[in-house]
Amino acid sequence: MLRERDGEFGGICGLFQEELGLSGREFALGKTGGMIGRSNYFDVTLDSGLQRIAPRAKLEILSTPLVEVAARRALSL
Repeated sequence: MLRERDGEFGGICGLFQEELGLSGREFALGKTGGMIGRSNYFDVTLDSGLQRIAPRAKLEILSTPLVEVAARRALSL
């Protein structure tokens, strides 16, 4: 089932990468959410899918919750 959805997820990541002008460039790609780090199978599948779409991305696990990152970013605008 994850493999089927991998195509959808990869398409979304590829779209963002293209829209942000990151295709072919090195950039940090933060992973966050309740599933990260809980299942080796999920982590390996997710990472391999992301690396296929964005081979130059440096995958990182966000240590700060995404909502906090967004709030800090909004406050700095």
